[in-house]
Amino acid sequence: MRVVIFIADTKSRDFRSLEVVKRLIADSGACNVHDQRFMLPRQKLADLDNATDCKGLWDVMQQGFYVETPCHSIARPGKIMAGTRITLLQVWSNLMVKSHHRTPDI
Repeated sequence: MRVVIFIADTKSRDFRSLEVVKRLIADSGACNVHDQRFMLPRQKLADLDNATDCKGLWDVMQQGFYVETPCHSIARPGKIMAGTRITLLQVWSNLMVKSHHRTPDI
């Protein structure tokens, strides 16, 4: 398993996975740090759509979470596996958030 870790300043708008994360949360929810899946309440979906950086995403979610991108199998057509896991955790109070990408090796 290949692991890529980076720290994103909450003022940075260079969080390339943000749109993917927002789409995955809206479509299939997210998992908290205890691996329990939850759906975002409808009233927060507009706030989610307006998030422009890691801090904005944290403000909407209010907890550490991860999403997994779907990985469609070529070897087994129709099989969908867990792909890249994107995690957002709070670090140092509200000063920074930590985003962690974990991608399975093929």
